[in-house]
Amino acid sequence: NWNIVLQLLITLSLLGVAYTVTQREFVAPTLAFFWTLAFCSATHNISCYSFYNLLTGEERHKWQDNLRRGFFHLSGLAGSGMMVMIAGGLETYNRHLRYSWSVTFYVLAALFGLLFLYNLIFLPHSQEDKPVPLQLDYRQHWKNLQESTISFFKRKGAFSALLFLIFFRLPESLLTKISPLFLL
Repeated sequence: NWNIVLQLLITLSLLGVAYTVTQREFVAPTLAFFWTLAFCSATHNISCYSFYNLLTGEERHKWQDNLRRGFFHLSGLAGSGMMVMIAGGLETYNRHLRYSWSVTFYVLAALFGLLFLYNLIFLPHSQEDKPVPLQLDYRQHWKNLQESTISFFKRKGAFSALLFLIFFRLPESLLTKISPLFLL
């Protein structure tokens, strides 16, 4: 259910971006839809991976994981490169930048809407997928978070490991920002 709901929210967020980008006051509403889109996308990634693990169990094969990762990276390339190419091509054709991005996001929303409908009909259900009772003991969760954070930083080399994790991805994140300009 998480996957389906998040796919619907992603589709609606794309529609929201497509609509608001052409409005006179577009910055705040467009950013709000982008924030919703980013939150739903990250949550869907976690939910989809958990659902995949629930369905495949321990007998999954390494090639299935590699295929999933490959499509994940391909979608990032298509999402950043192809969107810029489509919007840029439309902009050179009609000379209206915001309208071009609006059309691009409407096309993306239609694509995601079709994927949502497909998954709504054909997504398998796991026998192990059962509702878990909601536990609202926030004090215990906060205490667990504090204890695990403190125990992490008490380890030898924890600060160095954290710096490594931050700076290890830095070149890729810098490249990600410049690559759409190169593709354009």
